[in-house]
Amino acid sequence: MKKQRFTLIELLTVIAIIAVLMGLLLPAIGKIKEAGKKTKAKAQMKSLELAIKNYEATYGVLPNLFGETDDTYPLGDPTDNNYTSHISGYTGTASYSSIEAYDILMQVLAKVDLANPPATAQSANKSGMGNDRNIPFIDAPAKFITDGYRDPFATTANPTGSRYIIKIDFNYDNVITVGSGASAITVHGSTAIYSCGVNGNDNKGLSNGGASGINRNDDITTWGE
Repeated sequence: MKKQRFTLIELLTVIAIIAVLMGLLLPAIGKIKEAGKKTKAKAQMKSLELAIKNYEATYGVLPNLFGETDDTYPLGDPTDNNYTSHISGYTGTASYSSIEAYDILMQVLAKVDLANPPATAQSANKSGMGNDRNIPFIDAPAKFITDGYRDPFATTANPTGSRYIIKIDFNYDNVITVGSGASAITVHGSTAIYSCGVNGNDNKGLSNGGASGINRNDDITTWGE
């Protein structure tokens, strides 16, 4: 009995169908992964928000380790270099960038030192500062010791993920201003945290993508949807 074989045309047709199906499935797989990272980012930001509130409930103050008097200095903002440290254990004052301040706060909240802080050596070994009762307010996630507490979205500029942007109501008026100018919004509460999202662009957590509205905003926030 003669074996039935596929013709060249039939084989090419099957290959073409598989290629079309792969083309349809790959974007769907990408969207599923993106949705998973968004869910993870929201969960981590909520954990940070809860940790800051629990710190306040424990010590009677928000974790203001840097002498700031209001919420105008967001931790984790790579463009902000205006922090001055008043951490217990330091003599005098020392200047910190926002990302260094962020790394220090993560160590204080997690009670775990960063072995090699991504910022500079002066933000190393701070888990014993500002938390005299040695309470871990957040669980240190995987790779915390080497990478710090980062969001799950990695970009070419930030291969281990960006830091979350954290604004804290240090003047205790229950008002945090996010953004500036006509596009600014008001968030009521003690903290406002957001992730720069998939594209890694910081749109200040604003729904319209900033004053210009040119870049589509995919920032993920702890307030609203």
